[in-house]
Amino acid sequence: MKLRQIFLNSLPASTIRWGKQVSKVVLSRCIEFDEGRFKERFAVIVCADGAWSKVRPPLAHVPPFYSDGSRFDTDLVGVDRQHPEISRMVGKGSFLVFGEEDRQLLLFQRNGNGTIRCYATKSEPELWIKSYGFNVSSTEDLKKVLTNDYANWSPDLTRTLKDFNVDDEDYITPRRLYALPIGLRWPSVSEPPVSPSRATQRTW
Repeated sequence: MKLRQIFLNSLPASTIRWGKQVSKVVLSRCIEFDEGRFKERFAVIVCADGAWSKVRPPLAHVPPFYSDGSRFDTDLVGVDRQHPEISRMVGKGSFLVFGEEDRQLLLFQRNGNGTIRCYATKSEPELWIKSYGFNVSSTEDLKKVLTNDYANWSPDLTRTLKDFNVDDEDYITPRRLYALPIGLRWPSVSEPPVSPSRATQRTW
């Protein structure tokens, strides 16, 4: 959050647009937004969306692959009040616990706004989240899955998996983890320079 704010503070407010979704990027430095309803040219495009970046497909025609892992992202907003023991354990940094036998891990990370994010990761088939039979929109269903999966872990660690408080804006998000092949490279692509007068300077 603080890093994003640093970036935002370095830009004039008029250069930022919110609520736009990139649907396609082409090598002529052109970006299509919202399924082609908007199309603009830019002098420089910087995209930070990991393996699913819209900039990547025109440069490297290698799709992301499932990494054999799924996880639940959880955010503890009232952590100092709700989970003081976890707050003390994590401190100002991160805390990682790995269960080698069951191939699961818990990663606790202190965020800049004082909250603590927990990543509960496990090795599962790609369709595990869809086939498990729980309602991904139900915090209570997700809590039951997590507490069952980590039932044999220390209560000092799993207490945060049981005590989510939706009223405090705690949340749980299930995710499947994808990656790109190690060592993936792509050739440089040269394009004629775009005149600054023709290029749009916007940030999303």
